[in-house]
Amino acid sequence: MKTILMLLVGFIPSLLLGQQFDVPTEVVKTFEMKFQETEDVEWNIKDGNFEASFYVDDDYTVSLFNKNGVWLETATSINQDDISQSLIDKVYDTYKESEINNIFNVETASKNQFYRIELEDNTANYIINVSKKGVITEISKIQISNDEDSYEE
Repeated sequence: MKTILMLLVGFIPSLLLGQQFDVPTEVVKTFEMKFQETEDVEWNIKDGNFEASFYVDDDYTVSLFNKNGVWLETATSINQDDISQSLIDKVYDTYKESEINNIFNVETASKNQFYRIELEDNTANYIINVSKKGVITEISKIQISNDEDSYEE
């Protein structure tokens, strides 16, 4: 009965919000086994994978699964105070005139753990992956055009 209730809780809001895809049963099963006490689950498709956005306690969490239900990664929001000030300083030294919007603690299926830092300045938004030791491992930049509603990668 709990499984049926969880399926209804996950699917009905999506239908009401106009979701145009079905989340595979395997994905839902894996999600329910991994995350038992969630609130406000919203499903999206990202790069062919299924992304669940939800809250555990008060922490915003995003988890990614492939179409076969294999868990790929989970990113949980954290406060800036939860990581070292030297790491924050390094980000601000590298990206002067920027502002940090979000910080996530990311855990992957391959046991990697890192921070994902989202920041912006007047010209672009950045997503930076930083190892737990403070090494920047990946940078994505989204250019902001002059049109307020337009973004370019």
